[in-house]
Amino acid sequence: MNRRKGPDYVVEDRGYGTPCWIWQGAKNNKGYGLLTIGGKNKLAHVEYYERKNGPVPCGLELDHLCSVPLCINPEHQEPVTHTENVRRGKKCKLTMETARAIRSAYAAPGNKYGRKAQLARRFGIAHQNVRVVLSGAIWKEG
Repeated sequence: MNRRKGPDYVVEDRGYGTPCWIWQGAKNNKGYGLLTIGGKNKLAHVEYYERKNGPVPCGLELDHLCSVPLCINPEHQEPVTHTENVRRGKKCKLTMETARAIRSAYAAPGNKYGRKAQLARRFGIAHQNVRVVLSGAIWKEG
């Protein structure tokens, strides 16, 4: 599979319910494992997932349930929408609870937070994020 000598991955306990398979080859600038197949680079976790489960469903991407980018254990990958993957990410400041609070504050009669920029400051997020929460594009109920 790769041209390095040695195993493709090592099994390590990284605090998830089952051990991670830590990629030992090349990685990209975001910390994900890379391998070359037929002269083309491919993400290692996607390759290992597809070997076990078949193609990632159209329109979905793999979320690392263990939150370890170098993990290629197919059991630690879940196909989700891009929006859901971002929601689950470490850098995400919003929660469903916060989205509800934003909508409630915006809809309250006589509220002083009617402007999106004011809501953004109140909740410590970008005003564009307030807009997409209010539009229901992300963080919608159900």
